[in-house]
Amino acid sequence: MNSEELTNKNLKIAKEFTESMGNIAEGILLSGSNAWGANYAVNKNSDIDLLIVFKDIRKLGLMIDKYVSQGLVDATQKKRFEIFQKLYTDKKADTFSFRISYKNTWVGIDFFPVEIVKNITEFRTMETVRIKDSNGIVELRVINEFRSNLPKKDGYSVDCLTEGRKLVYYPKFEEVKDKESAVGYISKTLVDGFDSKEGKAIYFLGVMSFFFAVEPVILIDKDGHLTDSVKTFQSNIEKTIKGRSLIYITRQERMSEESLNRIKGLFI
Repeated sequence: MNSEELTNKNLKIAKEFTESMGNIAEGILLSGSNAWGANYAVNKNSDIDLLIVFKDIRKLGLMIDKYVSQGLVDATQKKRFEIFQKLYTDKKADTFSFRISYKNTWVGIDFFPVEIVKNITEFRTMETVRIKDSNGIVELRVINEFRSNLPKKDGYSVDCLTEGRKLVYYPKFEEVKDKESAVGYISKTLVDGFDSKEGKAIYFLGVMSFFFAVEPVILIDKDGHLTDSVKTFQSNIEKTIKGRSLIYITRQERMSEESLNRIKGLFI
């Protein structure tokens, strides 16, 4: 199949995971190549990245139950949700996610509370970790994600928008078991990063900030809050970099010139 056919196939799968959530989810957005690179960047290895916003933990439980009853995910996710519910109540985990194979395509879904979305997009103070390069200290905002798979061994790119600085972040994580079997991992997942020096703020795009910043496709938005959050986030990035030229955007090597220029235009 060519890129257009693969895009259509992936969008149909995304619709299966979206259409029954309209009365439960506060919002759903599609990120990744199926969003910014539809019909040209999508290939046979492209996965589907969905971010689902929930209002309270009970609503998340209803979504997991519905996915299981529809045969979209297996029943182990209900057990994982029960464990997450306690972690969330005890403030040990902020978000819930899983990555599954469905119709020979990898689907990754991140479930975010409304408040976490606001924290990210409104540039609120969050938990941070620090990493260092030859230019100084970069302070990274992180969330505690309860995920189904291990974080990548080769780490996650931390890309400066306005300078030629690229770092790699290796998140700390811990295994969570149910009796003797691993059911997930609590990972300090990268959101974004900042380095303030010489009176100017330098912004670094991370794995979770990419979801909101780089041409997400909003599939459901119950009260318009998700759309507003995306606009707020892009505006806050623009204010932070203060008109400086964008040198690098994550994955730009796979973007068409038209798409890259359009994305850069979001922050100018």
